[in-house]
Amino acid sequence: MTMSAQAQVGTKFQSKVEFYFLGLTFTILALSIQTAELDSNLISTMIELISWISMLLAGLIGLSRIFWIPTLYNIEDIKENQVNPSSEVHSEAEKQVRRIASKVDGRLPYQRGAFLLGIMLLLIARAIPGVFYIIQYFE
Repeated sequence: MTMSAQAQVGTKFQSKVEFYFLGLTFTILALSIQTAELDSNLISTMIELISWISMLLAGLIGLSRIFWIPTLYNIEDIKENQVNPSSEVHSEAEKQVRRIASKVDGRLPYQRGAFLLGIMLLLIARAIPGVFYIIQYFE
């Protein structure tokens, strides 16, 4: 069973989005580490460190998803190229595809959640010194 042209375009686009999101995660993590001012405030320092851990976790989850995708496609190809679709090899390949697909898809919410948590904590950590400055200015 071959993929339609629209499905192929969708698959290409999805893989580009996956790599973009992974690159964005590690880029934001690296830039936040490089531009950190950890001595300004204990609360903002702790929140920023937690945001780094969250961003790193999102990146590592994304990497594990990316590593499983080629295996998924290879098993799917083996399954589709079987002469006898009712064979034991075909049913075993189908089980493997379902298992790996659930592993890959099941990690996506955790990756997105860790990324969003990291972004929010980073924004809060970077805003706290400014908020304290404004409060002190108006006192």
